[in-house]
Amino acid sequence: MRRPSRDRPLADAADRGRGGCGRVRVDPGVLLGELDAANQAHGRAVPAGIVTHTGIAGLSLGGGIGWLMRRFGLTADSLIEADVVLADGTMLRASEDEHPDLLWGLRGGGGNFGVVTSFTSRAHPVGPTVLAGPMLFPLDRTQEVMDVYGGWSEAAPRELTTILNFRGAPPAPWVPDELHGTPGLVVGVLLVRRSRGRGARPGADPGARPARRACAPRPFVELQGLFDAAVQPGWHYYWKSSEVAEVSADLVGAIVDATEGRTSPRSYTIVFQLGGAISDVPEGGSAYPHRAAGFDVNVNAVWLPEEADAASEHVGWARSLFAEIEPAARGRTSTSWAPRARTGCARPTAPRSTRRSRR
Repeated sequence: MRRPSRDRPLADAADRGRGGCGRVRVDPGVLLGELDAANQAHGRAVPAGIVTHTGIAGLSLGGGIGWLMRRFGLTADSLIEADVVLADGTMLRASEDEHPDLLWGLRGGGGNFGVVTSFTSRAHPVGPTVLAGPMLFPLDRTQEVMDVYGGWSEAAPRELTTILNFRGAPPAPWVPDELHGTPGLVVGVLLVRRSRGRGARPGADPGARPARRACAPRPFVELQGLFDAAVQPGWHYYWKSSEVAEVSADLVGAIVDATEGRTSPRSYTIVFQLGGAISDVPEGGSAYPHRAAGFDVNVNAVWLPEEADAASEHVGWARSLFAEIEPAARGRTSTSWAPRARTGCARPTAPRSTRRSRR
């Protein structure tokens, strides 16, 4: 069995598989940015995450939501093979042909079944250039945006993904200096072309005219780093997450009020549009149990190490907002969020995975 190596983190990136897809094998220490760089050399990508310094292991085992999920499914859905060391020291390979029950559990069941020393995933045709980018709206025009967004997102083709980020305007090159830190709504958009080369049409912007818009053809690897500056290694984080069927007016109102009253300028609330290919997998088709959810709401309290004395205040902010969101929540979150979310992490959808974990 291969020893994990950061000097040789990737293999088989150019192997061709079904539907024009490739196969990529990675060691468990590989970061998303490294995986994207290797795959994009072949015009491929594994659907995984939105921050380049996230590890691919947690995304693969916990579900893995990101820009490509509506088009190609979760990170876990593209996992086709894994080398695993079980609790008794047994080393085996889990695939659709060998130990398929273990592969079922690994796809969204978290790190409960053994130590994974190698992941093989399906890499889909993407890029290297995509139509994508952010739009910044003033926070006081959020309801105007959301009045249109509900129907707009419901009718959106699976080639189109949106991510809503309620936060202070980032100190990014596309944001004027005078707007930096101003509370606002950042709508991130990605359009992935159809496999036959035709572009899905996203329609009009979701609502009000943005204060700033940076949607344009850009390298896929650039899009993947869009949120990196807001999630820095070494900062302190506390988050709570759950899923909702829709982004209601009450939910939006609670998020807007909390955004205006943040205890830290780095805290934010992010709403992921789900659906599309995620719901193609039937309930029980993998250990990931949230196939019918419409959106994932993630409340993030973020502060600097030198602000440790105020940690309880920042944690209280996240808990207070989540308490207002909870009535609309489905009461579940994926294992990707579970370690810090401290909310009810849903159990696998069928008992087959628990049989493996007890061995």
